Amino acid sequence: MNQSDQDRLLKELLAGEASPGFRQASLECALASMRRRRMLQRIASVGAVAAVMGIALWQTTSARRTVSSGTQMASNATAVIVQQPARAKFQTISDDELLALFPDRPVALIGEPGRQRLVFLDEQIHPSEADGR
Repeated sequence: MNQSDQDRLLKELLAGEASPGFRQASLECALASMRRRRMLQRIASVGAVAAVMGIALWQTTSARRTVSSGTQMASNATAVIVQQPARAKFQTISDDELLALFPDRPVALIGEPGRQRLVFLDEQIHPSEADGR
């Protein structure tokens, strides 16, 4: 339909020269179009709400599963730790081996055997450390 036909049809509709059947059909077509648009908007809004609720439900159930499996893993780990025998975390070395670790520094072992302290002789001693603390 070209522009002149559209203008003529519009003038007929607005001037009241169109047949009553044509006006009624045009009105029904416009109403049906508006109903379809409103129905699609309702479907979209209900679908969006349902999607948000579904995501919330999914996250809630997955969070519960994660917490319960995390608790189960923690209880298993505790059982494993309790069942492990206690082991020494350090290795005992002799006095000569200790002194050999610092070949280029003047060091000394001071104190009773078994309760000795390693002292670096090239460092200044503060008055509070001289008391034996």
